[in-house]
Amino acid sequence: MDTEKYLNKKRFANNIYVIIAAIDESNSCSIFGKAQCLQKEKVSNQCAVFVENRVTFCSATTHILNVVYNTKKMYSKKARIEVQKQIIDFAKLDSNIIDCAIVGSESVGNDDKWSDIDLTFGYENDADVNQILRDWSKMMSEIFDANKLFDISYQESLYRVFLLPNALQVDLSFTPSEHFGAITDNFKLIFGNQRKREFKSLPEINFIAGYTILFALKTRTSTEREKYWQAEYYLAKCRENTMILKCLKENLNSFDGRSFDELTPNFLKQIQNTLINEPTKRNLENGLKSMIQILIKELSTVDNLNYKFIKELKIIGK
Repeated sequence: MDTEKYLNKKRFANNIYVIIAAIDESNSCSIFGKAQCLQKEKVSNQCAVFVENRVTFCSATTHILNVVYNTKKMYSKKARIEVQKQIIDFAKLDSNIIDCAIVGSESVGNDDKWSDIDLTFGYENDADVNQILRDWSKMMSEIFDANKLFDISYQESLYRVFLLPNALQVDLSFTPSEHFGAITDNFKLIFGNQRKREFKSLPEINFIAGYTILFALKTRTSTEREKYWQAEYYLAKCRENTMILKCLKENLNSFDGRSFDELTPNFLKQIQNTLINEPTKRNLENGLKSMIQILIKELSTVDNLNYKFIKELKIIGK
């Protein structure tokens, strides 16, 4: 898609960008709120109208929407909603995009002030996804001054993560239309269709348990080698995996620690005892002993583990 064909931007003032997009052919444009005409700013001899945090430009074939963001402070919920709306509008203009859905917390009404943007798109099966990514990256850069953080692939989908100057994270994923659909319960279709898709599976409990035990061992050996910062790294990984293990036992969402705060106060108090304020030999030894006590207790109450490694953990913790 040629972004120049559909989109242009004009700076009306500091931190105000206007997107000109031919998004429909109606002869009217709804203006909400008390409007003030900015007579000094003209586009194609038509007048821009400022409405709170939006600049709307009314014409027979064009609507102009904008995003106002202050690069000196973090984004607001209102700014996030505006950015998301304009990205979806852009998707409607891209002939390669035929499906769109909101994923993440907003799709189920659990978003808050600090939520990011999670959108997923289905593209024509014969389209060049690399060209789509180039077009969308160009749009995100030119319109929102966003920069790419990284790419991730999962199943048939490609994810590109952007960061705006106001620290708003935007996650966009692209999937061939024949595979477009939900992989978790967090999925709200905006346009197009979804297909049945294999749900993203939870971590396998034996896998998590095995890695947690390994991290405990690495904490001990790194401490003995007097590599205290490396030992602190492994202790933190052991703590994280123990909390994931607890979430799996309690049927809570362990992904990115989303349900860590829902774990019982007693368990969290025990975990707190494994935190250290300085990576010294004594602190690391005490932290590891506390960590192993918790881990032994958690492993002993998991029925479907291949092997519980209780004896080995006690040796590591001596």
